Amino acid sequence: MANTPNINNCPNYKKIKYILNQSPDLLCRTIEVAGDCLEIVFMKNLIKAETVNEYVIKFIQQLPKKDITYSYLMKNIPIDEVKIDFKEQEIISSLLNGFVYIYLLKENKALLVNCANPIERSIEKAETESLVYGPKISFTESLSSNIKIIRQNLNNSNLCTDELEIGEHVKKKLRIIYIKDLTDEDILKTLKQKLENITIDDISDSSVLAQCLEDNHYSFFPQFIMTELPDRFLYSILNGRVGIL
Repeated sequence: MANTPNINNCPNYKKIKYILNQSPDLLCRTIEVAGDCLEIVFMKNLIKAETVNEYVIKFIQQLPKKDITYSYLMKNIPIDEVKIDFKEQEIISSLLNGFVYIYLLKENKALLVNCANPIERSIEKAETESLVYGPKISFTESLSSNIKIIRQNLNNSNLCTDELEIGEHVKKKLRIIYIKDLTDEDILKTLKQKLENITIDDISDSSVLAQCLEDNHYSFFPQFIMTELPDRFLYSILNGRVGIL
């Protein structure tokens, strides 16, 4: 394995944000020191915050200025798994698997460190839907946990998780989930417009939201699929549908 990555494969935060379709889950912590600037980039729902804060950010901040270099960090950062030889696509894939991307702007070099926070099997078992085969976990009331489930099961740079707030007086956060190159843009635009036009404040669950979005309340045909199973949700997303969490 080479000790120095190809500098052409070291994009900055702005470029990564563009590749990931302006994902609101992608965060960057910038540290300026000794005339250089470090970008610490990660997906907030996929990393273990304690590990990033203690063993990446705090570790770097406490180093003498002379030691904040690519070669020193590569050998001494206290993380078990460190990648130093990679291409741009592997950077994106690693970020979507819970790695943290550390980019030194002046040296134009970077490394990836594993700070993943994997979903545990003990989340919850689906109660209203059942499967004979496959994972038994279900979505929870936590939007952050649900995004984590989606990201860990669908590693795709074109997966978009757009943020939106609905309600007039009581704002409720939603995520619109879709794959950019599979989803009809007109349908997506229409859905977003409908969501933005919702002014009622008592959206207590997905069934109430579905009623607000229905085109025909008396239709015999289902206009929405409601599920607590991530597998079923992901199957629909991979078939070009748009999901709402």
